[in-house]
Amino acid sequence: MANKRQSIITAVKTRLQGILTASGYNYNLGSNVFEWKDKALADAELPGLIFRDPSFEKVLDVIGLFTWRLNIEIEIHAQSSTAPADMRKMLSDVYKAIGVDEMWGGLALASEQPEGDEMQVQKDQNITAKAVVRFSILYRTPMWEN
Repeated sequence: MANKRQSIITAVKTRLQGILTASGYNYNLGSNVFEWKDKALADAELPGLIFRDPSFEKVLDVIGLFTWRLNIEIEIHAQSSTAPADMRKMLSDVYKAIGVDEMWGGLALASEQPEGDEMQVQKDQNITAKAVVRFSILYRTPMWEN
């Protein structure tokens, strides 16, 4: 049985995979979704998303329960020729997907809204346009579970 943290990560991945033009989004970012990928995306994987859960913290304990904050980082990668206006539409797609169900199918108490995002050109083996969105998911478990 998966712990709640893993169940939420699985729900995030599934949600990101749903970012497709057939579902009303601007781009097919959901065609290329990777968890914790540490290498540059290949041209065939662009545009694509890499997501991580880089930090996790207990924010409250009430008798018998812990409340956790799971911090999520989503990177959007696209061709370097991607216009800033297109990158903004990709960011909009990610925001829209996060907001579909802020309780992640009942797994979470709430999602804390992103406080902004970043756009840049990254120079690795390939030059790609990149944007990053960070947000948090709050959820509760029995004590000593996560």
